[in-house]
Amino acid sequence: MRPLNIFQVTRVNFDRYAATLAAMHVQCFAEAPWNEVFHPEAVAQDFEEALKVTDSILLVAEDAEGVLGATLLYPLQDNDAVTNLVGETKAMYCQELFVSKTHQCRGIGGRLFDTATGIAMGLGYNRRVLRTSANHESANRFYLSRGYRKVGSMECVSAKLKDGIVAQEADYRVVLLQDNSPANVSDMRI
Repeated sequence: MRPLNIFQVTRVNFDRYAATLAAMHVQCFAEAPWNEVFHPEAVAQDFEEALKVTDSILLVAEDAEGVLGATLLYPLQDNDAVTNLVGETKAMYCQELFVSKTHQCRGIGGRLFDTATGIAMGLGYNRRVLRTSANHESANRFYLSRGYRKVGSMECVSAKLKDGIVAQEADYRVVLLQDNSPANVSDMRI
């Protein structure tokens, strides 16, 4: 295995990685079970906006071949729908975790995720929250193996490609919480 470099991208050096990260994100989420349609320009803009938030974390995994994956986290209070579900807590929200299809199942996602968790804890965020598809079994196993637990679910609508046609489609996301302090969160559905 080639040496893997995990590093933080900031507003200062984001332009260097924006197009690559956006294209990889679009490709990763176009795959099953997501089948979602994203526009690279919108993805890059979303990442750039997230980097403006105090304490945001954008980590990239790279080797000699180039960028292999990334994860993006920011303070939960900047995500109203999920904040309402888990209550008023100081938590870090994982917006994205993706690894190129050719490099999945090699521990890259785990290293990205665990590194981001360490940074978040160093910033004083003892809770981490994320959403993933209720139907994505491997993603759910990945997060559960890292101490996350289901605290709720929510319906969302996203653009999906089905039989060559892009349409808005409802989907359910599970909301998962990892916590290093006592939790008082009930299992509820929005």
